[in-house]
Amino acid sequence: MGQFGATDRVTATHPNSEQGGWYLLSPTAATITVEFSNETLDVGGNANCLGYLYWSPNADGSGNHQIGSTVGPFGALSSTASFSFSTVGIPSGSYIAAGFGPNTGPDTISMDITLFDDLTYCGYGSKPKSGFPAFLTLAASDILAVLNFVKGNWAVAIVSFMVGQNLDIAGLCAYPRPSEVKFTLQDIKNLDPLFNNGSLEDAFKKVRLWFAYLSWPYFCECVGGSPPPIDHPNPPPPKPPQVDHGPLEAYTCDQQDICSQLKNLTFSIAGLLARINLIESTTSLMQRQGVPFGYIPGTTHGPLTGEGVITVSDTLGLSVFLSSVPPGGGVGIATPMNYYDLGELSLGTDTDGYLTRLRITHNPMLVMPVSAAVTRVGYTLTDGSVAYITELKMEAHP
Repeated sequence: MGQFGATDRVTATHPNSEQGGWYLLSPTAATITVEFSNETLDVGGNANCLGYLYWSPNADGSGNHQIGSTVGPFGALSSTASFSFSTVGIPSGSYIAAGFGPNTGPDTISMDITLFDDLTYCGYGSKPKSGFPAFLTLAASDILAVLNFVKGNWAVAIVSFMVGQNLDIAGLCAYPRPSEVKFTLQDIKNLDPLFNNGSLEDAFKKVRLWFAYLSWPYFCECVGGSPPPIDHPNPPPPKPPQVDHGPLEAYTCDQQDICSQLKNLTFSIAGLLARINLIESTTSLMQRQGVPFGYIPGTTHGPLTGEGVITVSDTLGLSVFLSSVPPGGGVGIATPMNYYDLGELSLGTDTDGYLTRLRITHNPMLVMPVSAAVTRVGYTLTDGSVAYITELKMEAHP
């Protein structure tokens, strides 16, 4: 049984029901198990509640449908309560969320909700991907590479303190992907001693756990076998926590409680700075991906002949070089020399199809810009053409 998604702490007050986050369900899962635990009765005298399970075609839970509910009231004050549901009828690619509502009023109940499926991920074990060392002293470029991979560049400022720390890649990849970690605005504030409501070490520990969850698919992979192992679901990119827009109430002059006024003002400034940092990191990413000042060569695929498909990721563009051009190929009179009938390229994604084909007309030929959404490049080369295709990547962030 594999956990998918994070463990969510949910609070509900009768007569309302509340639910946890939405998490991507593996298309091969046959059963979903919802685990309710660590219940507290915050208000009232009845700890019993009713549980619910929902699916949605969208990551934000919009347009959701109820899968089922518990057959009767239950409680989880002193033990864990688990309920299983079939996935029959749930479309592939759906997101799942569970929730509950107190059985009587005016009760308020809090509980942890965790989702499991019936799959064993990486059934033959997991290992570091080729090319990574057992231990890595994290540089800024390593952190940027991980965040680029999961499309979470907004978090650069949050995890920047990890530069210079050691990452045990062998230890990380010796186990299945860690459970998802939710990162909130309060977690960001906890990194600042002024706003921390616990311990700084606990705050930094959560960031390390969050980074381990994000970096697992970048550094690690399943060990192969027959039949092929089930890989971990690939959830959508992590989204930045909602940032405060500013003070919730107007300031009044209070000479008897200046500290509270300053603290409220500091919170507002912190929220504003967080939004500015988010805008800056997002703008920087858009510039580097959409209108880059430069690029660096990435993986080179080749020699390629005939037809086939190569896999790419986070690519700004492609450099196509033909080491062999068929003698019967057409040659134009342009400068630089142009060619006819060397081959074609088709750029696309794993699920949604391909863009308009591109003819190979120069040698070498530059294909730019390429959307970061492109994950596949199909090629068809005429007899006698031998090509090398190099991915062009974003240059290191300053």
